[in-house]
Amino acid sequence: MPETTAPESKPEVPVPSAARRGGTSENIQVFIRIRPLIERETSQERCAGSHSIRATDHQTIEVRTPESTIKCAYDAVFDHTFSQEQVYDRVRECTQSFLQGFNSTLFAYGQTGSGKSFTMFGAETDLSRYRPGLQNSQAGIIPRAIKEIFAATVQMEADAQATVFCSFVQIYNEQIFDLLRDTQMNAPLEIHEDRQNGIFVEGLSEYAVRGVSDCLQLLQCGEQNRAVRSTHMNQVSSRSHSVFQLLLEQRRKDGTVLKSKFNLVDLAGSEKWNMGAEMQEHHISEMTNINLSLHTLGRCIASLSSKSTGGPTHVPYRDSKLTRLLQDSLGGNTKTKIIATLSPSIDCVEESISTLKFADRAKKVMVMVRVNEQREIDPAYVEKLQEELEQLREVVRLLRLPNSANGDDGDEYGGDNNENHEEDGDQASAGLKARVLRLVHENTELKHQNEKQQKELEKLRLQQSPCASSMVSSAAVDPQILQHLENTVRQLKEASDRFFRFEIEEEELKVIHSRLFQGFQGGPSNPPLSASCSPLSTGGRTFGGGNVMKPRPPLKLRSFSSFTSPGPVAPKPVAPMDLTYRVRGRSSSIDANGNGECWKNDIQAAPVMTVEKELEMSRKAIEKQTKLQNWLIEKERREILKLQQEQQFIDEQRRNAAEKDAKFFKRAAATKKKLLVATAAPVSEALDFSSSKPATAET
Repeated sequence: MPETTAPESKPEVPVPSAARRGGTSENIQVFIRIRPLIERETSQERCAGSHSIRATDHQTIEVRTPESTIKCAYDAVFDHTFSQEQVYDRVRECTQSFLQGFNSTLFAYGQTGSGKSFTMFGAETDLSRYRPGLQNSQAGIIPRAIKEIFAATVQMEADAQATVFCSFVQIYNEQIFDLLRDTQMNAPLEIHEDRQNGIFVEGLSEYAVRGVSDCLQLLQCGEQNRAVRSTHMNQVSSRSHSVFQLLLEQRRKDGTVLKSKFNLVDLAGSEKWNMGAEMQEHHISEMTNINLSLHTLGRCIASLSSKSTGGPTHVPYRDSKLTRLLQDSLGGNTKTKIIATLSPSIDCVEESISTLKFADRAKKVMVMVRVNEQREIDPAYVEKLQEELEQLREVVRLLRLPNSANGDDGDEYGGDNNENHEEDGDQASAGLKARVLRLVHENTELKHQNEKQQKELEKLRLQQSPCASSMVSSAAVDPQILQHLENTVRQLKEASDRFFRFEIEEEELKVIHSRLFQGFQGGPSNPPLSASCSPLSTGGRTFGGGNVMKPRPPLKLRSFSSFTSPGPVAPKPVAPMDLTYRVRGRSSSIDANGNGECWKNDIQAAPVMTVEKELEMSRKAIEKQTKLQNWLIEKERREILKLQQEQQFIDEQRRNAAEKDAKFFKRAAATKKKLLVATAAPVSEALDFSSSKPATAET
């Protein structure tokens, strides 16, 4: 079925008023997808006999075994004839709800090798799924949803300002890692909750994406960084749960703001224990944590499904990082859909039945959803209203004292003039009221103009400060300092020349010193070195006391259509450096505007490398290498001494053995001689006796 580049936008469904006020109640929708048989399973299926897993219609699935036949009904059942586009059309409601301001979640659940990653991401062999302009039929739900979301944001420009953010996390061994910025899994993150943000991952980077290509590039980058391992069912199986989250902020002209999030989850597959195989420790840890988190997910679904029928109310969200992160999706303000993937192989019947039981419980869970609509509160506007309120209170206080304008001694004129005084007081009060209101209005206008001018002045001051600092020219460097730096570089070069005569040589350090020494020959007009052109920032190594970081090899790719070979390996993508991102949680710093968001990008994060800093880093690197060289020399000396001692011990053992052998042979020769002497005497006597016996007979 041909696929269009940008999906056609369907007419926008009006949001019910109940969904805006208090929310509406609905069930979690559950879909079943049965992948096709692979080559090694085809021969087994011919001999299966009474085993079969098939879809009887578009909503019913049948599992037949020799013992029983199970039939289950779900919202939809997709067999192997359904294309990727047809599957996405059935779950497109999640994307449309996300655009309307609802929170949405879609996750794939199933056994390892049953097609979860293919459903969510697409075929790994089809790299065109990451290219927004190409037509393909193997792209998964996530790339298709991204294209539709950005196509809809273009149509929103007339009524609202839409901004899309994306983040990508993985849960590996019950630890959360940022797939976009922590590719080496060195900094695990924690889950927090507050009234304003709900449940969030503190320290997670959220990129402000500008279009489909940026979002797909981040998706590809994060997918390549996931933890994978070969299993019995899949050569390249995901060993971590991944959550790709999209955030949409729509600022409308009437002042309302819609904030919605879209969680696209690819769960790690469950895997049976192979009692006959010897497994490594990390393999055991992976399987334990994956099965534990999936078991906790099943417990949460079971508790939520029984909760509607009056069962236990406790839901163990906090027993696993996965369920804690998806707490809103399971029982909160989120439209949730589950795609349970199955393998039709007879070897997977037990796992398939377990998956169907999970799906059957999940479709009974009720969620309450509502539009996340709020009016943005402007602190300046609130302050203005408070000032006007205080001024009006002062006016009311003055109006309650009508005699204060004419004095309090009106009784001295007698009772005949009371009526005249009252009339004069009313006129004075009306005039005073008009005058006070006019002055209050003028005062308010002047205050706002003053605040506006102060903000503009502060903005100009901030804009001029970088320019003033950039006017410092390198020509203004003190000649004495320059001479000192030249001497330092020359000394470092001499030391490095002596150092590089040894066996351990660092070509990068040699290049740095040669370039710096040549650069100083040109005088003080040489520009400072930037981090982008410095050899210290190139390659896979860092100097100056940093850890040695080797580039991670590209991961093998998963394929839905072929489970026997990983397919071609794509080059490892890199996140765009010019994309800005914000960091969630209390660890974020506050920017100058005070809105709690600190925007960064990798270009700004790269510090400008000056000559002095680079020289200091080179000096520290040389000191480190010198210590390493001395340590190696000392180690070599100890090894030689140890070898000499071992050789002396061996020689001594050989001498002792030779002495023992000589003594043994000497004793053996003496013993042999004694034995020969002892045995020679009886023989001679016998010979003498035999020679004398015939003579006696003759006699």
